[in-house]
Amino acid sequence: MEHVLGYVALAAGLIIGLGANGACIGIGIMGSNGLIDAAFLIGVGLAMMFTFANPFVLK
Repeated sequence: MEHVLGYVALAAGLIIGLGANGACIGIGIMGSNGLIDAAFLIGVGLAMMFTFANPFVLK
């Protein structure tokens, strides 16, 4: 059970970190495009969902 929560925390960190990195590179290359910024925010939303409402933890 604890290893599942550890993996979820690691995955959430990777989702937010890689999403932010991709958004920064994309905005730097393409200028300010709304779709690139929205992709990062969608990734943050998914990471928050997996962190706070984790469907993988059996109760």
